[in-house]
Amino acid sequence: GSAHCFYRFLSSCKQVTLTTPRPKNPTQQSLPAFRQEPLDRYQHLHRRKSLGLLAHHFVAPAISKRPRSNHQTIHLQSPAGVHFRPFRRHIEMEFLIEYGLFLAKTLTLLAAIAVVIVVVVSLSLRHRSSPQEHIEVQRINDRYRQMGDTLEIAMLDKDGRKRKKKADRKAKKADKRKAKGNLSEARKRVFVLDFHGDIRGSEVALLREEITAVLMVASEADEVLLRLESSGGLVHAYGLAASQLARLRARKIPFTVAVDKVAASGGYLMACVADRILAAPFAIVGSIGVITQVPNFNRLLKKHDIDFEQATAGEFKRTVTMFGETTDKGRQKLKAEVEEIHGLFKDFVKEQRPVVNLDEIATGEHWLGKRAHELKLVDELKTSDDYLVGLTDTSDIYEVRYLVKQKLLDRIVSTFSSISRSHNPLTSHPGTGAPTPLLESKLDLGI
Repeated sequence: GSAHCFYRFLSSCKQVTLTTPRPKNPTQQSLPAFRQEPLDRYQHLHRRKSLGLLAHHFVAPAISKRPRSNHQTIHLQSPAGVHFRPFRRHIEMEFLIEYGLFLAKTLTLLAAIAVVIVVVVSLSLRHRSSPQEHIEVQRINDRYRQMGDTLEIAMLDKDGRKRKKKADRKAKKADKRKAKGNLSEARKRVFVLDFHGDIRGSEVALLREEITAVLMVASEADEVLLRLESSGGLVHAYGLAASQLARLRARKIPFTVAVDKVAASGGYLMACVADRILAAPFAIVGSIGVITQVPNFNRLLKKHDIDFEQATAGEFKRTVTMFGETTDKGRQKLKAEVEEIHGLFKDFVKEQRPVVNLDEIATGEHWLGKRAHELKLVDELKTSDDYLVGLTDTSDIYEVRYLVKQKLLDRIVSTFSSISRSHNPLTSHPGTGAPTPLLESKLDLGI
């Protein structure tokens, strides 16, 4: 602002007097030698911040020195014929351009903020309008047919594609007429469920809702297929999962379990409920056993003179903990509890699959699918894909999933929690430090 005022002042003056500090060395001048410059040099004066540099572009006829003063006076006179009005217009145009750029940046920033607000509001409204929990059903017959048609069309030429489309339209019309004429002959329905278990059996909450939905519509003429993948986990979680599957058996609905990768320990506790168990040739099956483990830091605390205080009511309220001193009596009690759970596990398997030999399979070992079939842990060596493809012509296959929408923060927390749990060698009851028995198989095998 001060520079603009100075330039306006220059445009109305022919002679200017500047007072500058006197140099300490009298032999030196505080300003460089002055010279006359052409008019085109004056358009760059706005880039000069110093009056000394600005005066360099003027003609100075004399410098008057005052012996008793610390300042010297410089008389500047604009060259003949030089007018500053064009330079003033240049300054005004530059000011307008800078102001326009500033205004454009401001409007852009406000527009970006408005867009972000609109997106956030729309997402929140959509999140409120959509249900948090719902059942999703997909007809697998249509998916398989679409996959086959896509591959077949890709291999045909242009004429073959036209013939294929005509044939498909005729087939659809024939199927509709056949369905109308055979309303009394209902096709068999197969409901497909999925269970991917972790150490805590987190998907039990979803499984129970899916089973409840299926029981509302299924009959004894239908079938339920569970694609199971789990290496076991907490006793109470997988015990609840097995109890949910037992609801299907109680309603006399045919129930099949397909194991493509692993169904060990707690996973096999669930699988043995089925009327029929299918397994891939290299799937891992078995591991009928119980494990509990916990480190003890009591000696380390004593070494550093740290006391651990714990008050309990009941002799066996706590047997083995992370920080307390482990006694022989507490260790024996913990061993007895593990043995008791193992006995219940064996009894449950024997009740659901009387054909197995408990003395041979209840050792905590796990086997591959082929050996498990020999031990009668599974009924047939087949993948879930082969089984479903074989049912597409005679049955209507529906994939049922119960979905729960989670917030972004909840998904991030659950992901990191599952990772930490899967790599955590210590499994204890939350908040107690006490060991929790596990129906878990340690699968460290590799090929």
